[in-house]
Amino acid sequence: MPIETGISTTRISIAELPNNLPRQATSFVGRERVLEECLQFLRVTRLLTLTGVGGSGKTRLALQLAQRLMPDAPHGVWFVDLARLQDGNRVAETVAAAVGLPEEAGRPPRESLASHFRGRRALIVLDNCEHVLEGSGTLAFALLEAAEDLRILATSREMLGVLGEQTYSVPSMSLVGARGEVSDGMRDSEAVRLFEERARLLQSHFTLDDETLPIVNEICTRLDGIPLAIELAAARVKMLSVAEIRSRLRDRFRLLAGSHSAALPRHQTLRAAMQWSYDHLTPEEQALLRALSIFVGGWTLEAAVGICAPERDEIDVLDLLTGLVNKSLVLSEHPVEDETRYRLLETVREYAQDLQIERGERGPAREAHALWFVDWAERASVHVTGAQQAHWLDVVERENSNLRAALDWCFEEEDRIDSALRMGAAMQWPWVIRGYLREGRERLEAIAARAETLEPSSMLANVVQGAGNMCYRLDDFDAARDHYERALAIRERIGDTRGAAGSLGALGNVAQYQGRFAEALELFQRSLTINRQSGNQVWEAANLTCLGNCSRAIGDLAPSRAYLEQALALNREIGNRNGECFSLDGLGCLRLQTGDHEGARWAFEQALAAAREIGNGHEQAVTLSNMARLAIREGETSRARSLCLEAIDLLRRIDAGFEAAGCLHRLAFLFHSEADDARAVRLWAFAKTYQQAFRNRVDFDAEPAESSLADARKGLGAAAFDHAWAEGAKLSLDEAIGLAVPREDEVR
Repeated sequence: MPIETGISTTRISIAELPNNLPRQATSFVGRERVLEECLQFLRVTRLLTLTGVGGSGKTRLALQLAQRLMPDAPHGVWFVDLARLQDGNRVAETVAAAVGLPEEAGRPPRESLASHFRGRRALIVLDNCEHVLEGSGTLAFALLEAAEDLRILATSREMLGVLGEQTYSVPSMSLVGARGEVSDGMRDSEAVRLFEERARLLQSHFTLDDETLPIVNEICTRLDGIPLAIELAAARVKMLSVAEIRSRLRDRFRLLAGSHSAALPRHQTLRAAMQWSYDHLTPEEQALLRALSIFVGGWTLEAAVGICAPERDEIDVLDLLTGLVNKSLVLSEHPVEDETRYRLLETVREYAQDLQIERGERGPAREAHALWFVDWAERASVHVTGAQQAHWLDVVERENSNLRAALDWCFEEEDRIDSALRMGAAMQWPWVIRGYLREGRERLEAIAARAETLEPSSMLANVVQGAGNMCYRLDDFDAARDHYERALAIRERIGDTRGAAGSLGALGNVAQYQGRFAEALELFQRSLTINRQSGNQVWEAANLTCLGNCSRAIGDLAPSRAYLEQALALNREIGNRNGECFSLDGLGCLRLQTGDHEGARWAFEQALAAAREIGNGHEQAVTLSNMARLAIREGETSRARSLCLEAIDLLRRIDAGFEAAGCLHRLAFLFHSEADDARAVRLWAFAKTYQQAFRNRVDFDAEPAESSLADARKGLGAAAFDHAWAEGAKLSLDEAIGLAVPREDEVR
């Protein structure tokens, strides 16, 4: 059947065209976008080199492209496999044999090939060039110079280095959706389609359903979307379920061993594919690749030098790293904020890590990695409350996986608890701001418990207080107070007056949340005095915000305004965007309370913008919830509902229960306004019960008025009202959210 190449409009039967393309035993899956991109390149270049990690499907892609290009190469499409060639000087001879050119006595094969292809429209596919790069590049250049209508398509772990060469890095197969759940488009991902098709060759009844689809997607994701790895995994369905395959991927190199005798040795197992690439590195590149396996989630050039090669010059390391990128073993990612990051595919990382373990290099590498990141975290923490806060929070976020791995090592090593203290103290505010609250609490409490036998120190107090901060944000105020009191005792014992101010302010926050306002005001004032004396402007501004919010809670509106305006001015002066969020949100609440809706709207919008800039999900949600209060006051029920639902979505991710209960309280008012009193009463009851757990903390807001409750009782009837209230009082937070969030049929 005639085909159209996309390069030429000529339609010719494939059977009429000279070629030696091998027949493929299995179907070519996906790669539609990749094929089109490569064809676009071949419209403007005569030498295209497909690069990529071992097993990425370069050969299959090249064969598919060659087939598509056949109508545009009427004088032949010639596939030349160089994999088994050991001598780069014999590349021309191998190509001549594939084309069918006889040897000419006294004439080099390269000259015979140049003469043969001169004036002919043909395509040569040079497959597996990486181990004979020089010979392949020399021949390609000579043939392209001699034959202007000739095209060459090459596959190699790295570029040939020929003038005019276009390289294309073959990406992993596409993946869609998150692990553990079925998502739109997951079934159509290239990686999942490949697994399914290859599995059906062995098990004709193999199908994907809602249970097995996410498992297969996770398998493909953990295998980096590498076609060879996916095919080898699919080959195991004859003996193992997909769940069993997934559970055994921790030993992927033993699991993914094929048995196709016709395949090249390096395509029979995943380990062999990795070994082929590794063996063609220089000793220096091999050493760096092994060292780079210590990183989790990528790295920067600074980290690579500091951890993997501190004795080398940065440019030397960059040259070695460039070599690994060119050989498709390291991925260079697009710069973020002018900083380039690098990473290994997980399959490559595990292979290099195995080698590192075999050579006894893993222990020293983990130590170097951990100690370097402890120092890095402390340097970064200085900026997290400074003028470049948003930037540094993003930088820390990008290193989270490395920081976790470093902290794990520090905690595991009995004699490195001092390093764990340093790391925990440095990480507490990024964890708070970005919502890693449960993880932060668990880690900081464990470090503090391990350090109980150490001499009291400011560092220990910082970690104990950090644990308190996590508990405070997780609404466990009793635990928060215990941590804060312990931190304060340590600081008073060692004479750390500046640190004691932070503990006093934190205890004030707990007192305010539990309704002990006079105590809270006294604690905030004590903290403020110390912070002003020591010149700690970050915490001075925090004290002012807390004083403003506490004063507003007891109805002292004039002092509240003065405190909040001072706090906002100071936060802006020092560039503390996180502090600015809280000051603005407090001002918005004050203005809402005094009926200044326009002023409240301005303050809330400014607070939300700042919170989004720094990625503070908690403060975004709190401000959204307060904006919903404003929308309710102005009768914008649809907007209020949307704001509450957006806030709840953020709060669920960071386990901020009290604020979520406040949103549900507001949604109850909206349901009541729509005559859905059964749902409204359940949510009011839940919110009231949840609130009582916090010892009569200041009410969520003015609604519902007693008249609203009376209206609901009248509408439902006393018995139905009491029944709904009793049911709501028993709801868990998740159940209450499920009751409040619209179902799909309600949305439609």
